[in-house]
Amino acid sequence: MKKLIIAIGILSSALAMAAAQTSTVAQTSSASQASILNKGTMQVGGGFSWASTKYKDADRMQTYSVTPQLEYFVMDNLSMGGTLRLLGSSGGNSDSYTGYGLGPSATYYFYQDGNLAFYGAQNFSFTKYSDSSKTFSEGETSVGAKYFFAPQVAFGMGLSYQYALTTDWGFENQTSMTGSFSFYY
Repeated sequence: MKKLIIAIGILSSALAMAAAQTSTVAQTSSASQASILNKGTMQVGGGFSWASTKYKDADRMQTYSVTPQLEYFVMDNLSMGGTLRLLGSSGGNSDSYTGYGLGPSATYYFYQDGNLAFYGAQNFSFTKYSDSSKTFSEGETSVGAKYFFAPQVAFGMGLSYQYALTTDWGFENQTSMTGSFSFYY
């Protein structure tokens, strides 16, 4: 809980700093940013995260993920598409592992103010890990904000909660701070 409160504090501070910035780029991109989140726009980007996870009957494990993403705005403020997950870990009671997954994703931008857009996202993936012959089903829910520092380019920060949909895995949950970089066209 302490780490979650610290993560929320860091996210809030970063968002406050982004909102406080004023520049010529921010002022000129404000009008065009509003139309970027409209129906027909493509979003190409990706995210990254690092987390410390507690597994059942095991020590903490450090995990990372890189998630390239492609989404299409099916209506204003709502994009749908797919996500590729590339991940790995070290530590814990077991050897390190790597994995990859693929699945659908959706993002809804629920509030915009100038160059700042707040979103909620949901991803599902079918993930194959190097230390198992099984494919696991996972879900990930995240909230955050993206700052458009150029008319079609945004950097985002958020909080993510990952959970297992496969019951025999032993994975409890994972909360992590995420970052993202996106191009809109």
